[in-house]
Amino acid sequence: DLSFNNLTGKIPPQFSSLSNMKD
Repeated sequence: DLSFNNLTGKIPPQFSSLSNMKD
């Protein structure tokens, strides 16, 4: 999701794992 990618681009790197799981 582009919108989600934009959101994860703004959150701290420590939440990167959450972003990877969502992808």
